[in-house]
Amino acid sequence: MDAGGARYGRENPTPWVPPPKPAPEAAAPQPRDEDGPNVTIAPLRKLLSSRQTSEPGWRATARADLLRALAVKGCTACGARSSAEQHWMSSFVHETNADPDVRASIRAARGLCAAHLRLAHEQTEAPFVLAIVHEEVAAARIADLGARGRHPAGECPVCTAAARDEATRMQSLCVLFGDAAIRAALRDGDGLCVPHWTSLAAELPPAELPALLDLAAAALADPSLEPGELLAGQHPDLARRTPLLREAMTAQRAWAEDARAVPAAARVLAEAGAGCCAVCRSAQFGAAGYLSWLAGLNDGFRLRLEPGEYSLCGTHLGDLSVTHPSTAEWIAADHLVGARDACAGAIAVLDGIGPRRDAADDALTRLTSLRPCPACHAGATTAERTTALLAAGLHDAAVRAELRAGHGLCADHAPALSRRAGSPLPVEVLRARLELLRWELAEASRRRGWRVRHEPSGPEGTAWLRAPSLLCGDAYLGLPPPATF
Repeated sequence: MDAGGARYGRENPTPWVPPPKPAPEAAAPQPRDEDGPNVTIAPLRKLLSSRQTSEPGWRATARADLLRALAVKGCTACGARSSAEQHWMSSFVHETNADPDVRASIRAARGLCAAHLRLAHEQTEAPFVLAIVHEEVAAARIADLGARGRHPAGECPVCTAAARDEATRMQSLCVLFGDAAIRAALRDGDGLCVPHWTSLAAELPPAELPALLDLAAAALADPSLEPGELLAGQHPDLARRTPLLREAMTAQRAWAEDARAVPAAARVLAEAGAGCCAVCRSAQFGAAGYLSWLAGLNDGFRLRLEPGEYSLCGTHLGDLSVTHPSTAEWIAADHLVGARDACAGAIAVLDGIGPRRDAADDALTRLTSLRPCPACHAGATTAERTTALLAAGLHDAAVRAELRAGHGLCADHAPALSRRAGSPLPVEVLRARLELLRWELAEASRRRGWRVRHEPSGPEGTAWLRAPSLLCGDAYLGLPPPATF
């Protein structure tokens, strides 16, 4: 099962622990890490307190809920996460967007993450709701610039809610795994994806691990299950990324051709005058370029690749399934074989040593070896080199003029470039853009009022579409913001 959570790099669900209620605008805990290493669920049994599990009727209710969930197609833990995302967004656009605590959590996170901004854009109420949200986030980002842009962004509140429901589903599975009906439902349905099988295995007592590995082996041998989803879990954001992917791949090819053909002096001018955050664009296009390279390899060259060179994370495997489906199929098929071998090896270890803790730990080692996603690495490397190029070019007056006239960098990358180059210009440009954006968003909200319905609407009506390119630069996969909703 090495191929699932490991080779595909999908982050296993993190535990949700109720945080202390923060004061308004309190400093957020930790920066967002979109592409951090995989982590496993912390002790699941401990997250369900003894008081909670001993409550009258808890086991019967949890068992009934779990059986219903296991009857639904797909990994039940991934399904819990996806349902929570949809529920949070639906509640937000229809009701909780006026809740001060919810608004404060979005400000503390400095906005929604890119994936959940794309989810918000699917809502018909997005122009009204997001104009208000982006205005407040822009104000918070401007305040950060006064503190030298070092405010750590908290976790996207949609991610928090989704992780909580995902962990609750896994907790119930952990506590109720010994139930014969639960095991039968896992066997007869789609059960779990490999990352969630691995997370569950890490928390079960050694005596229950053989039964879990047998269930996982049966799932890996089931030809009716889609290999990519089985190995990497469900990624509902793929459907929202798909309309952008083909356009982004076309733009990436032109961008890469320019990078090869023009000298550094011309390239830095183009990056400084880009119509979106140049660093975010480089990160997206660097990853897309790696996927295109993989897709262009012939069969003979593929055989010479190291496994780590095509151990894609779930996001990039999904992207590849849209842009180059045949390449995604051979990668998934290859890693499915690796997952089966790892599972068989873990079973052999337990058969040979017995269900002891040391044997269980040895078996789990076979399931959880992690490899970083090479496409993520390529994107991060390209973004770093673009930052270095811009820092070097800021000594040129022409580059500074292009940066002033262009889009500028986003709120995450402008402060970093200023520190690296020793120049206040990137932050000054960002502040100017954010102040104007904030006015446009406020004006758009004002013009929706009944008493000003006689005033014609103007370009400020699309400010909510342009806001993500400054507040969350990778929401459009390296493309300039769309002109219309």
